[in-house]
Amino acid sequence: MHTSNYQTFLKQLQKRVPDYLATAKANVDAMQAAYSYGASAVDQKSSIKIQAVSHGRLKLTWQADKSGRIQLPIVTYRQSRLIINGKKLTRFKRSLVGSPTVIQQPGQNTAYLSYAAPLWLNFLIVISLLSWLAWAFRMFFNHHHSQTNDHFVSKDELAIRSYP
Repeated sequence: MHTSNYQTFLKQLQKRVPDYLATAKANVDAMQAAYSYGASAVDQKSSIKIQAVSHGRLKLTWQADKSGRIQLPIVTYRQSRLIINGKKLTRFKRSLVGSPTVIQQPGQNTAYLSYAAPLWLNFLIVISLLSWLAWAFRMFFNHHHSQTNDHFVSKDELAIRSYP
C-alpha cells in the first residue's frame, strides 16, 4: 500500500473490529457486533468532522441540506451525554452497538458527546487510592522500624555474645 496522502492511508488502515464493544442486547455474538460497528461507525461516508475538545468531550460538526434523521458515527453508552445544537438529548434511538440516530436541522449542526462516570465509580477510586496510601505508609514504617531495631541489642543478647 503506497500513498502520499497520510489521511487516506490512515482511513484504509482503520480497525474493523473493536477491542471492546458493549451491545444493547446480551445475546449478540462478536461477529454481529463487529459488523454493526463497521456499518454504524467505520463505513459511514459522511462529512461529519469529529474532534476532541476540552473536558474529554467529542465535538461533531456537519452541514445538512434538509432536516431529518442522521446516524452519528460514534458509540454511546448508558452514562453518555449527548447535546445536539445546544439541546441535551435524554432519549434517542441507538443502533445495536450504540450509535445514536438524531434529528438534524438544515445548515450547520453541532453535537457534543461526553461521558459522566457514575458516583459509585468515584467512590471506588477514592477507596482504592486510600488503600494504596495505607499500604505505602505501612511498608515505609515497617521498613524504617526494622532498620532501627537492627542497631539495638538487648541485655540478654549482649550477655550471650560476651561469653565465648
